[in-house]
Amino acid sequence: MLNEINRASLFLLKLMRSRDRLSREKTISLRDALVTVMVTRYHNHWFPLTPHRGSAYRCIRVNQQNSDPVITAVAHITGLSAKLIRSWLPLQFTMWVDPNEVSYRIGENGSVMAVFVPDIEDIQSFIPDPIPELETGLDVLERCQKLIYAQSLAAQLASWLPYGCPFIIYIF
Repeated sequence: MLNEINRASLFLLKLMRSRDRLSREKTISLRDALVTVMVTRYHNHWFPLTPHRGSAYRCIRVNQQNSDPVITAVAHITGLSAKLIRSWLPLQFTMWVDPNEVSYRIGENGSVMAVFVPDIEDIQSFIPDPIPELETGLDVLERCQKLIYAQSLAAQLASWLPYGCPFIIYIF
């Protein structure tokens, strides 16, 4: 989730900076606020095994009349007006922040473009070196720690793979 949120916030800042020269302090403040708001808002609406579930809730939509709740909350945190932040974005802008994908559309009939889709290097970065074979003298605590590590690895790997993609982790 954090990887997708970081990519989304950096892309939003890039769009905002292209329309107005933001100071370094303002950029950092906006980035921190964006990340904080998105993490808080998406925490219970993040489903790696079914990435499109909750997609509408995680959608950031801005048009001439309305500000998205994320933009409104960022404005409140930073002390800027939502109207000012909205003016730094395209008039019709939609961004989807989903597990394993961040995409956007400019205009109502524009094409959907990907900001972030993990590639094989991203997935391989979660695969550690093989677990060395257990020695016969290992106690139960060490075996449990290795099992917990393998389970957390499986959960991380599952969040990066497309839904329904099988994988096997061997525990020695």
